[in-house]
Parts: sequence; structure tokens; C-alpha cells
Amino acid sequence: MKTFTMRLFFKPTILVLLFFSALSYAQKNVHKMKPRPIIYNYLSAPDSLGVRHHLKKPLKNKRTFETQSKLPYPVIFIHGLNSGANTWNSFTNFIDLNFNLTFGGRFDISLNDNQDLGNANLDLYPTLGADIALYQLDVINNADYYYVNFAVNSSGEYDENTLDRSNQSAISKQGKALQLVIEIVLQLTNRDKVILLGHSMGGLAAREYLQNNNNWQLDDFPHVAKLATTGTPHGGSNAVGGQIIGVDYNSEAIRDLKKSSVFLEGGFESDVSPNYYNNDVNCNGITNDTFGILGLNQRSYYSDIDYSCVAGTALSILGLGGDGAVTIDSAIWNNANAGYSNLTENIYTGYLLHNQLTSNVQTLMQALDEPGVVITSYEVFTNQQYKGFITEQSNSSHDYDLYKININNSGLYDFNIQNNYSSNLYFNIYDVNRTLVSANYLTEGNVETITLNLDSNLSPYYLDFNSLATSDDSYLYPYTYSIEENTLSTVDIIPNDNFKLYPNPTKNLINFNNLKSKFENLEIYNVVGQLLNNISIDGSSLNSIDISSYEEGIYIFKFRKPNVLKTLRVIKK
Repeated sequence: MKTFTMRLFFKPTILVLLFFSALSYAQKNVHKMKPRPIIYNYLSAPDSLGVRHHLKKPLKNKRTFETQSKLPYPVIFIHGLNSGANTWNSFTNFIDLNFNLTFGGRFDISLNDNQDLGNANLDLYPTLGADIALYQLDVINNADYYYVNFAVNSSGEYDENTLDRSNQSAISKQGKALQLVIEIVLQLTNRDKVILLGHSMGGLAAREYLQNNNNWQLDDFPHVAKLATTGTPHGGSNAVGGQIIGVDYNSEAIRDLKKSSVFLEGGFESDVSPNYYNNDVNCNGITNDTFGILGLNQRSYYSDIDYSCVAGTALSILGLGGDGAVTIDSAIWNNANAGYSNLTENIYTGYLLHNQLTSNVQTLMQALDEPGVVITSYEVFTNQQYKGFITEQSNSSHDYDLYKININNSGLYDFNIQNNYSSNLYFNIYDVNRTLVSANYLTEGNVETITLNLDSNLSPYYLDFNSLATSDDSYLYPYTYSIEENTLSTVDIIPNDNFKLYPNPTKNLINFNNLKSKFENLEIYNVVGQLLNNISIDGSSLNSIDISSYEEGIYIFKFRKPNVLKTLRVIKK
């Protein structure tokens, strides 16, 4: 992520459709899913001993406020060659535990569903003979992240060793499948964009989606906020010649991944080696297509999103470079083709082997870092609590995260900020003219509500969070924030009685002295306005409310008595 400066504010906008809402383009497609036994949602195909293994599944909760997403956009994880969604479990289990993020479910997609390895197509089930089939899902709304899983056999089972070679299929098919996944995730979350994180070949699948506008959504936009890749062979890979157990070196994927392949660098399908199952690189159902193939590295890239990549360097000590499967040069998209010299890409390296890249928290958090310039800033909304991360930068000791918010109604707005990191967190607000509206900073552990009078004519406003990130663990202490429209009416009289809640933040009990104020009722709301509890209280000197069962976040406590309302905010940590 580039350092945020006022100079960057004036970068020209390439597209005007930056503020699309999900509702403005909502897809009308109703895709038919292929049926399968329900156990395939939770159990893998039998292994060599006939044992099925449990798969990660979304945790559903009857209380919808506990499944509210905490990131500006949902993240879609895409695995690599001869692998499956489980490759991400180590990293996602970490972010579940440490950041309380929510898993939305797994999209199981077979890419050779007709089991005909000699022919290829981009048809979707239930079209007769279709290669691509989305199996019945078990997903939840408003989650923070989802898996794409191509390790699926033609029965709909999670099977990394499938004879159908689904997870070793053509990258053209993967890009087409991503179109379907992104469309459904946008509908589930009611967001207008997603973040794509691809490992190895999964990064090329994401590029195939972005660089082939035939794969975009119905409004002819890709609806992607960020693409992050780790260990992706943007320039191809010939590192291993037929030595990896389980990899079929006649597969479509190997055909496409090779350095100077027709898929990557262009050419004619007649030039493809006859050793592969087929030479239908663009998967249009025609082998030896007489029209030339425009290679992935010959196509233009979509400029108005944030790009980052991670390159493994474990073999550098041997003078070989790279992660054992992909060289450093190949893992950096800028190096893949001279035409990408203007591509703004944030590059991170880790002393890691190829199969370690999906579990290394530090480099993945760097790759997912929020952008710091207007053109790619993430959009956020009122009445929603978010998490943001201060991550160590490859070219700076300071991390800048920039968000934008559209204000529809002029008036007072409360910005609720909590800094959990040991360094000062700086929080600045700019209007659409890039004029500084408010400058603030919070020390470690500080919670602050900043109330501003905002003019809708000066919208969108930009929220700049920045802090020093000199250690590789700064991401462990995310800041939280929410923006609420201040709607106090004239009947709401706020008494100056020093009425306070303590401790705040709290993990369980929140205390208050009601002897002087004599409030009679307490209503507890989450930040999206849902009433969670309504409690009668007495005028005693000590009252305690147990909120240990609530998830971490900001809650609104409204104390009432006749003609009086006092509103206070509580941080549950």
C-alpha cells in the first residue's frame, strides 16, 4: 500500500462508477446448483483407508447481530494447483480466533464435471455436457470470507485427488467459475465489491477473471476492490518437471502454467504440445482454433483496484531464488510483461517455501492491507462496525489506510474509534475537495467518539487511519471504528449528572451508579440498531449488566426515564 499524501489525492479517476451499490446492479441470474448428499458439505471423499475427514464449515448463530461482517469487503480465497480449500485453514483459523472474523462457507465447483478430459468448454450445469458445475451450498450471509474449492469430483465430494482433474483444469474455466462465485457473494453480502486472494495458480484464476471482461458481472464491471496473490507464477513456472506426487503433467493446468505457454504469452493452439489432454486453451470447445490466443500477459489490466503480491524466497540461500516452485521474478506481476510497467503493485517477500505461503500470517496480512489512496479506497457505511489493520510495509515504517463514506443527510455524525495498538493511531477526515475536516489521534487503548457536523454536498468523505508499524506483529491489534448518524431529538434531554459506565471497555460486567439519575429502563442496541435487551433498572447505588455473551464490538446503551434519554457507548472486548 502506498504512503498516503495529499499529492495522491489528485490522481485522476479512470472510472466514474466508484460508488455503485450492490443494489444498483443486482444480478438477476438464478443459477441451478447440482444436488448432492448433505454430508458432502461437511465431510471429504474417503481417503485411501476409506475414512472421510471433517471439513471447515460456517458457524451459524440464531442471533443475526453475531454474523455481521467486520471487513469493508468480503474476501474470497482461491487455492492453487492440485490443492483444495483446506490449504487456507491454518490462516483462517488464526483470523477467526484472533480477530473474530466469520467464515461464510465453501463454493464447491467441479471444472471437469463431464469427466471428458479430451474436450473443454465453459458451459455451466445443467447444460448437457457442461464442464462447470456448482454443487449445492451451505453458506451464510454477511460473512467476512469465503472459500472457492475446485477439488471436487463429479459426485460433488471434496476430493483433492479426483480422477476428474478438476483442481488441475484450465485456468480459463477457473476464471469463468469465479464469475459465478463473485456474483453470489455480492448477493449474499449486499456489498458492491470483493477482495480476491489467490495462492499459486489461484492468483492466475483471479487474473483470468479480471483481465477477461467476458467474465465480468452483468453491468460489465468486475466488482473487485483488491487482488492479492502469493506464490503465483505470473511469468509461468518450469521449476519442477514431473516430480510432484499427484500432479498430472498431461493436465490442462500444467499446459497453462508453463513458462511461455500459449495461455500466458499468446500464440496458436496448434503450437501446444500434443502431450496434454487437449489444446483448447480458451475452452471454447474447438481444438486447434484457427484464431490466435491473446495471452494473459498480453492483455490490459483493470486499473482501479489495489494490487499486491507475496514472493517466497526460501531458496535464495542456495542462490536459486524463489520458493521452490516459483521464482521471485515470476511471482511479481510487474516482471511478467513490460506492458505492466505502470501497474501499481505492493510487493512483499517472505523467507518461505511454496506450500508455506498459505499459512504465513505476517505476509498474508501484508498482502491484504487496506489501500491508502483515493482511487482504490474502500467504501464503508454508517451503523456498521469495522476492523482495520496496521501492517508493516515493504517500503515504509508507516501504514496508511483510507476509506470513503457517502453522507446522504447533512447533520451530526459520531465517529467511534478504538486504538488497540501500542503506537498512536492518527485519524483524519477529509471532504470531497480534499480539505481537512478533522485531525485526531488516539493513544494505546484509547476509545474516543468524535462528533462532526457533515455537509452532504461535500460527500464523499475520506477517513485516513495511520500509525507506525515497525514490528511484524502490529496487525495483531486491529483498530475498530463505526460511524453513526446522530439522531437525538428535541425530547432527548441529556442530564449533566456525571453518569458513567465502568469499566469501559469491558469483557463481561459493565457497572453504573443510578442513585442520583434514577433511570428506570435500559435498552441495549448493537451498531446496526438491533435491540438486544430491554432491562428494568432501579435507583440503587450500584447496578451491573453482564455482556460477556456478546461478541466484541461497540454497543449502544440507552437509559430512560420520563422525558429523559441518555445514550452511552460501550466497548465489548
